[in-house]
Amino acid sequence: MAIGKIVVNDDLCTGCRMCEQICSMNFTKNEINPQRSNIRVKTNALIAYDKPVVCDQCEERYCIEACPFEAINENEKTGSLEINKEDCTGCWLCVDACPQNAVFKDLINNVAMKCQLCGGEPQCIKVCTMKAITFK
Repeated sequence: MAIGKIVVNDDLCTGCRMCEQICSMNFTKNEINPQRSNIRVKTNALIAYDKPVVCDQCEERYCIEACPFEAINENEKTGSLEINKEDCTGCWLCVDACPQNAVFKDLINNVAMKCQLCGGEPQCIKVCTMKAITFK
Protein backbone atom coordinates (compact mmCIF):
# COMPACT_ATOMS: atom_id res chain seq x y z
CA MET A 1 0.00 0.00 0.00
CA ALA A 2 1.46 3.26 -1.09
CA ILE A 3 0.63 6.60 0.42
CA GLY A 4 -1.45 8.46 -2.11
CA LYS A 5 -4.54 10.48 -2.72
CA ILE A 6 -7.64 10.36 -4.84
CA VAL A 7 -7.60 12.65 -7.86
CA VAL A 8 -10.86 13.71 -9.53
CA ASN A 9 -11.35 14.55 -13.20
CA ASP A 10 -14.94 15.74 -13.22
CA ASP A 11 -14.91 16.08 -17.02
CA LEU A 12 -14.94 12.27 -17.18
CA CYS A 13 -17.68 11.66 -14.60
CA THR A 14 -20.97 10.39 -16.06
CA GLY A 15 -22.86 10.49 -12.76
CA CYS A 16 -23.31 6.71 -12.52
CA ARG A 17 -22.72 6.90 -8.73
CA MET A 18 -21.06 3.49 -8.57
CA CYS A 19 -18.36 5.12 -6.43
CA GLU A 20 -21.00 6.12 -3.85
CA GLN A 21 -22.49 2.65 -3.82
CA ILE A 22 -19.23 0.76 -3.28
CA CYS A 23 -18.06 3.30 -0.71
CA SER A 24 -21.24 3.03 1.34
CA MET A 25 -21.07 -0.78 1.16
CA ASN A 26 -17.46 -0.71 2.32
CA PHE A 27 -18.05 1.94 5.01
CA THR A 28 -21.20 0.38 6.51
CA LYS A 29 -20.22 -3.21 5.71
CA ASN A 30 -23.65 -4.01 4.25
CA GLU A 31 -25.69 -0.99 3.15
CA ILE A 32 -25.97 0.79 -0.18
CA ASN A 33 -26.84 4.30 0.90
CA PRO A 34 -25.30 7.39 -0.74
CA GLN A 35 -25.86 9.35 2.47
CA ARG A 36 -23.45 6.96 4.20
CA SER A 37 -20.80 7.24 1.49
CA ASN A 38 -17.50 9.04 1.97
CA ILE A 39 -17.59 10.17 -1.67
CA ARG A 40 -20.53 12.11 -3.04
CA VAL A 41 -21.40 12.94 -6.62
CA LYS A 42 -22.69 16.49 -6.90
CA THR A 43 -24.98 16.95 -9.88
CA ASN A 44 -26.32 19.92 -11.77
CA ALA A 45 -28.87 18.45 -14.18
CA LEU A 46 -29.45 21.78 -15.93
CA ILE A 47 -25.97 21.76 -17.39
CA ALA A 48 -25.40 17.97 -17.33
CA TYR A 49 -22.56 18.29 -14.85
CA ASP A 50 -21.46 15.67 -12.33
CA LYS A 51 -18.54 15.97 -9.95
CA PRO A 52 -17.27 13.42 -7.43
CA VAL A 53 -16.50 15.15 -4.13
CA VAL A 54 -13.98 13.32 -2.00
CA CYS A 55 -11.23 14.21 0.44
CA ASP A 56 -7.94 14.64 -1.37
CA GLN A 57 -5.95 14.40 1.90
CA CYS A 58 -4.87 18.03 1.52
CA GLU A 59 -1.64 19.27 3.00
CA GLU A 60 -3.35 22.14 4.82
CA ARG A 61 -5.19 19.74 7.17
CA TYR A 62 -8.03 22.16 7.88
CA CYS A 63 -10.18 19.41 9.37
CA ILE A 64 -7.51 18.44 11.90
CA GLU A 65 -6.99 22.05 12.90
CA ALA A 66 -10.74 22.59 13.35
CA CYS A 67 -11.32 19.54 15.55
CA PRO A 68 -11.21 20.53 19.23
CA PHE A 69 -11.31 16.88 20.31
CA GLU A 70 -8.34 15.60 18.29
CA ALA A 71 -10.62 13.05 16.64
CA ILE A 72 -8.85 13.31 13.26
CA ASN A 73 -5.38 11.86 12.86
CA GLU A 74 -3.09 10.82 10.03
CA ASN A 75 -2.72 7.12 9.42
CA GLU A 76 1.06 6.69 9.12
CA LYS A 77 0.69 3.63 6.90
CA THR A 78 -1.67 5.11 4.29
CA GLY A 79 -1.27 8.86 4.78
CA SER A 80 -5.03 9.15 5.11
CA LEU A 81 -6.61 11.55 7.56
CA GLU A 82 -8.95 9.38 9.60
CA ILE A 83 -11.78 10.21 11.97
CA ASN A 84 -11.86 8.27 15.21
CA LYS A 85 -15.58 7.72 15.81
CA GLU A 86 -15.06 7.26 19.53
CA ASP A 87 -13.49 10.72 19.89
CA CYS A 88 -15.82 12.55 17.47
CA THR A 89 -18.63 14.43 19.20
CA GLY A 90 -20.50 15.48 16.07
CA CYS A 91 -19.70 19.18 16.53
CA TRP A 92 -19.29 19.45 12.71
CA LEU A 93 -16.44 21.96 12.91
CA CYS A 94 -14.41 19.78 10.52
CA VAL A 95 -17.35 19.74 8.09
CA ASP A 96 -17.41 23.53 8.09
CA ALA A 97 -13.61 23.80 7.83
CA CYS A 98 -13.20 21.64 4.71
CA PRO A 99 -12.82 23.93 1.68
CA GLN A 100 -13.78 21.06 -0.64
CA ASN A 101 -16.94 20.12 1.28
CA ALA A 102 -15.52 16.59 1.49
CA VAL A 103 -16.22 15.94 5.18
CA PHE A 104 -19.77 14.74 5.67
CA LYS A 105 -22.24 14.25 8.52
CA ASP A 106 -23.13 10.70 9.48
CA LEU A 107 -26.48 11.54 11.02
CA ILE A 108 -27.12 7.93 12.02
CA ASN A 109 -24.07 7.77 14.31
CA ASN A 110 -23.79 11.55 14.88
CA VAL A 111 -20.14 11.66 13.80
CA ALA A 112 -18.20 13.21 10.95
CA MET A 113 -17.11 11.02 8.08
CA LYS A 114 -14.65 11.39 5.22
CA CYS A 115 -12.64 9.29 2.83
CA GLN A 116 -10.09 7.20 4.66
CA LEU A 117 -8.70 5.60 1.48
CA CYS A 118 -10.07 2.14 2.36
CA GLY A 119 -6.85 1.22 4.12
CA GLY A 120 -4.76 2.31 1.12
CA GLU A 121 -6.83 0.53 -1.53
CA PRO A 122 -9.73 2.83 -2.44
CA GLN A 123 -12.62 0.74 -3.69
CA CYS A 124 -14.23 3.61 -5.62
CA ILE A 125 -11.27 3.64 -8.00
CA LYS A 126 -11.92 0.02 -8.93
CA VAL A 127 -15.52 0.65 -10.01
CA CYS A 128 -15.01 3.92 -11.88
CA THR A 129 -14.94 2.67 -15.44
CA MET A 130 -14.63 6.20 -16.83
CA LYS A 131 -11.50 6.86 -14.72
CA ALA A 132 -13.02 10.07 -13.35
CA ILE A 133 -11.41 9.16 -10.03
CA THR A 134 -7.91 7.77 -9.83
CA PHE A 135 -5.42 7.06 -7.07
CA LYS A 136 -2.04 8.74 -7.35
